[in-house]
Amino acid sequence: MKNLNKFFKSLAKELQDNEGNFDTDHPDCPCCGSTMNFYGHDDNGDFAYGEGYWKCPSCGYKFSENDLNDY
Repeated sequence: MKNLNKFFKSLAKELQDNEGNFDTDHPDCPCCGSTMNFYGHDDNGDFAYGEGYWKCPSCGYKFSENDLNDY
């Protein structure tokens, strides 16, 4: 859990500050280490803020932009 909190805090900071070379659309999965994908729009256009989500193609771990609000 401690590593997961650290992951969310670093991702939230990078999204807010847009600093460094961290790829916020493709972070490493905090569960298995594979590259996650960001889904921020559907076929009809962009999702509303907070509805975008990251999903790991390897293990299926998923979280949304709303989950980062706490961090």
